[in-house]
Amino acid sequence: MDVYPKIVSNFPMFYTSDEKELLRGSPMFEHITNEIKEITEEYNSIVSAVPQFKKFTLDEYIKNKNLGY
Repeated sequence: MDVYPKIVSNFPMFYTSDEKELLRGSPMFEHITNEIKEITEEYNSIVSAVPQFKKFTLDEYIKNKNLGY
């Protein structure tokens, strides 16, 4: 786990809304938008099935999922 990056703000998935907006019209914008939507739906399904999972935020879930934790 120590080898995983501690700062992920440079990963497209974690760009700010303004940074993502700069990508509008490119395939990357659609890819990021779709990926976030799918992960959010997955997270919500898990929380519905296991309410205790809500102790982890969506942001934590996205970060851990994308870093391979």
